[in-house]
Amino acid sequence: MFETTYLIDIILVAGFLLDLLFRDPRWLYHPVQAIGYSVIVLEKYTRLLFVSHLKIAGVVFLILQVVLWTGITVFILNIFYLHSQILLYIFTIYLVYSLLAVGSLTHEIYSVLKFIKSGNLSKAKIRAQGMVSRDLSKENKTGVIRAVIETATENISDGIVAPIFYYTLGGPVLMVFYKTVNTLDSMVGYRNLKYVDFGWASARMDDILNYVPARITGLILIFIALILGDSVRGSVIAWYRDSQLGPSPNGGIPITTYAGARDIKLGGPCFTFEGSQIEIPFVGGNKINYNESELKATLKYVYLSALIAFVLAILFLAYLPTNISNYFIF
Repeated sequence: MFETTYLIDIILVAGFLLDLLFRDPRWLYHPVQAIGYSVIVLEKYTRLLFVSHLKIAGVVFLILQVVLWTGITVFILNIFYLHSQILLYIFTIYLVYSLLAVGSLTHEIYSVLKFIKSGNLSKAKIRAQGMVSRDLSKENKTGVIRAVIETATENISDGIVAPIFYYTLGGPVLMVFYKTVNTLDSMVGYRNLKYVDFGWASARMDDILNYVPARITGLILIFIALILGDSVRGSVIAWYRDSQLGPSPNGGIPITTYAGARDIKLGGPCFTFEGSQIEIPFVGGNKINYNESELKATLKYVYLSALIAFVLAILFLAYLPTNISNYFIF
């Protein structure tokens, strides 16, 4: 498909810069919106077809979603390849741009930070609520900051490192494949009564796909701790000791590694939207009381993680054999 590996690099550079500069504008249709709509429709019909076998329904649902969205991606790429190289490259850049989350993630952190610095905790809660899946209405300032840090550090892996990782392995098609599964996990991968069986397959597939990226993210965070003068020892200890205390084999790695590097304690009691209190295991370091300066540190880690992952991908792609890079889109 591509004549040289340089074109692959250019597409990644363009998508990365567009994401940093423009985030996800409301007027631009996002692939995840389409995936989300298909989740609603296909969940309804697979549940009806396998009403007494929800695990089977969940497997069928997962397969249909993956085949649908990777199939659509390959189809569009092939059409553009046959009729317009320019449209092919534009569409590929659009996919890379829309499936990365550096700009949107840092923008949300900045927004929460701005409201906290101005003393407007209620608006900070409203803004942060869009990032986290638990109720923040009863949290104090530290609780809001803690929730944002936990979500942001976990999303370094899910929203930045993993998409770049899968782009380097298989171009936009594998990137779409990953993002489809990751979206399914975020929508149906819950361990509650409604989704414990139906969402099982999506959650397990997401665990498999994030296994390597999460550990790459942990190594990147340790390296950042080294260059910023934070605690490398603390990050390694927290990763080893705390990363598997939560329900996910992957999500805890960036959270605990960051917390150990910064010597802050994350986790603890929080509230569901139904009003019940749940206990998340404490992880990381020792400091319990921290302020908005910790959000500034989180931003540094997000930006540096994205930059390092991006550079590693460019270096990897630069050394792809030409016979592989020529067929990189597929």
